[in-house]
Amino acid sequence: MGGLRGSYSRVLRECARPGATVSSVAHAHGMNTNNIYRWRRQPACSELKLVGG
Repeated sequence: MGGLRGSYSRVLRECARPGATVSSVAHAHGMNTNNIYRWRRQPACSELKLVGG
């Protein structure tokens, strides 16, 4: 798929890894942590949590 949706999924999967922090993942991708926190609260993210964990 790629694009924003691919980045969105990749970033959220990285945040779900043991020991990862939203801050470190955001920094690695040149993002603001607020964006990731907002993504995690969106309903579509619940599917990623179920699949990943």
